[in-house]
Amino acid sequence: MNTSQENMLQRFGNNIIAIDSTHGLNSYDFELTTVLIVDDWGEGFPGACMLTNRKDTVIFEIFFEKIKSKVGLLTPRTFMTDITHVFYNAWQRIMGSVPTQLFCAWHVDRAWQTNLAKIKNQDKKKMVYNSLKILQSATDQDEFHILLSNTIDQLIDDMETKEFGVYFKNFYGANYPQWAYCYRKSSGINTNMRLESMHKIIKYIYLDAKKTKRLDKGISAINRYVRDKIVDRIIKNVKGKYTFYTKEIYLRHKSAMKIQFQVDQCENGTWTVSTDTTHGLSAPKSYTVSKNISDVCCQIMCSVCKICIHSYNCTCVDFFVHNTICKHIHYVVLNSGSIFEFPSTSATNQNMQNEMQNDFEIKEHLKTLSHQCYTEKGKYSLKYCSGN
Repeated sequence: MNTSQENMLQRFGNNIIAIDSTHGLNSYDFELTTVLIVDDWGEGFPGACMLTNRKDTVIFEIFFEKIKSKVGLLTPRTFMTDITHVFYNAWQRIMGSVPTQLFCAWHVDRAWQTNLAKIKNQDKKKMVYNSLKILQSATDQDEFHILLSNTIDQLIDDMETKEFGVYFKNFYGANYPQWAYCYRKSSGINTNMRLESMHKIIKYIYLDAKKTKRLDKGISAINRYVRDKIVDRIIKNVKGKYTFYTKEIYLRHKSAMKIQFQVDQCENGTWTVSTDTTHGLSAPKSYTVSKNISDVCCQIMCSVCKICIHSYNCTCVDFFVHNTICKHIHYVVLNSGSIFEFPSTSATNQNMQNEMQNDFEIKEHLKTLSHQCYTEKGKYSLKYCSGN
């Protein structure tokens, strides 16, 4: 951990902490464990790294104790790992408890699909998997507990699914706050894909997808990756950046411009947004949108609506799980103060939309012109055509 990483941990370490380990950076039994934070751009940044051939609570306590001695006590509101309690137990003993401890949704889904092999009937296997995903994505806690109890009972009562039902009850029946969506509202993170991406970049870009035998080469690759992330952050802060999250917000803004919602403003300053499109559900869904702040406080924002991710809340899964400005919020903002007519009737909104559309098309055109090529040293680099 260098000085820049210390500063990033002190600045963002009290929000989200994600931890995971990976192998493949050397021919020995040493794994890379990374403490990753999420910055104000919504992107991951490695706060501290450790290479070790031990994967137990004792060694992670030493790791976290060293971090604490450098940056002080960290009190994140969200702590995410893969399906293990080793990291959290060590963190809890050194840094204290965390309000929200989560399992990576991708690791949970992979574990479920792997153990569904216990069910031989293919039709029942698909039915059980769909039931589990409905259970996981339930947004109301009371509804979730009813579904959880019914799902476990149905799995165990059926002889063809009993083995999987026992597995699910033993491993997921009690720790539901770690994997159920209704317990990760506005947590700001759903998967450890930022860490997975970091590990892949180090292996396939900085190490050229080659089997590395020497440990010092793996350490050098990690240091070069951290250096480039620091430089990239400096460039972002000066010039700005069109990120994945900005693109996702823009796509939802476009959806809000095309979809017709039924909006009712409540007396408590909230809005109820509903639609006739059921998407296979038995009844139309309705969501509640509420306003938090008036000013933009971060970089994850919509430049048309002039709001950031913290400006409004919504009860839909897209907002509180995927941590983005959903189409319901966009629709309310675009129509606030009006009689909730279709947004295209507003000339001002349409002009702003055209400007954003042009900007989006230019950037997409630059992406199509880009290509990856090898430099003289055989490393990957990203170059852009002149466009003449």
